[in-house]
Amino acid sequence: MSTDTIVSPFQKLWSFGNESIVALFVHLPGRVFINYNSSSNSSVDVTVSSDSKALLDLVHAEVVNRSLESSNVVHGEFTPVNGKHPVLNLTTLNPTEVTQGNLLITLSVNSPVTMLSTMADTVLNEGSLISNNASATVRLQSLKSGSIYYSIDNTLQANVLDLTSHGDSSIQVVAPRIDVGTIWKITTYSNSAIGVVAPEASTTELDSLAFDESAIYLQSDKSLTIEQSQTEAFSNGAINYYPQGTCGNSDVSAYNFGVVNIASLICQNTSAHVFFNGIVNVQTTDTLEANTIDDGQVNYFNSTPLHLPQDSDSFFHLKTNLAKVDVNTYNKWTLRTAPAQEPLYVTIAPEEIEFSSFEATPSSNYGGTIAAFVIAILGFLVYIKRTKRVQYESIP
Repeated sequence: MSTDTIVSPFQKLWSFGNESIVALFVHLPGRVFINYNSSSNSSVDVTVSSDSKALLDLVHAEVVNRSLESSNVVHGEFTPVNGKHPVLNLTTLNPTEVTQGNLLITLSVNSPVTMLSTMADTVLNEGSLISNNASATVRLQSLKSGSIYYSIDNTLQANVLDLTSHGDSSIQVVAPRIDVGTIWKITTYSNSAIGVVAPEASTTELDSLAFDESAIYLQSDKSLTIEQSQTEAFSNGAINYYPQGTCGNSDVSAYNFGVVNIASLICQNTSAHVFFNGIVNVQTTDTLEANTIDDGQVNYFNSTPLHLPQDSDSFFHLKTNLAKVDVNTYNKWTLRTAPAQEPLYVTIAPEEIEFSSFEATPSSNYGGTIAAFVIAILGFLVYIKRTKRVQYESIP
């Protein structure tokens, strides 16, 4: 049972007693600090401070059941969907007019949560997120112009680790070591960025996808061990692993000016698919498979793999753009300082104003172009997978 209190004139409080929660959905702008307090009798306490009574009145908190695995897109915005997991849903009511003011929110949980989804400038303090559970699925999701700063002094351990950013948002994770048992996913969309700094890291599988001018950075200075690596960069997206690491098998794709810089990662076998001006930089010891179309480029760094692809003699007469390079190319993440615990000035607009510039569905011409592009790519990939991908020549 929740209780809420308004402290005149600038503060509003909620306490949710023994209502269990597993995730935090912070779907409003502002600055948010999330703390862990094991001695609290409330699953989560919410304190909202503002210099605007009108802005404060828009803030709403409740515990609801949501899905942690999926979301909808409405007017170009990601929105949560109903599910079976109890979460704190912190959001704003739809105003009748543009409302502005400074906003600072503090959340205090008495048990670590497994997920944070936020549109705010958010500092996630140690202890508030499950970080030492080999069977846990841990998710961080930033939306719109939100950001997540998560820095811990101990190992981050999970069975599944899922980091996702949308819009102009960002996520920064700093830990001395990260161990992921089954799969680690890093996904960025639409100008967003994710930076992970962990001197030591290991995972059975690492899947990274960067789309539409977004970027991924993984910095491991001492040890990065991956059994199966999958990296995909689309539409000017970029992926960077550095400055060292090892992997068993690597599957790399870059389309439409996408860039994958993972030559710091020494892999036994690599399969690269690079189309429409994409570029991949890899390092492989045994077998390098490569397919390129329309100025796609595959660069291999350091030693020459034992097996290299030859141009195909098939009906398609495919030519592989392949080159040995002597420079390991990658971009670095610039470590960001977490913000001070001070209010952030925000503007909340009525939905019809805020979303008026977004088209609910793409035009028929645009959709047809995308469909044709996808069909062409799928057709080529089906051909590649149903025939012998390349012929090999051994390097003495």
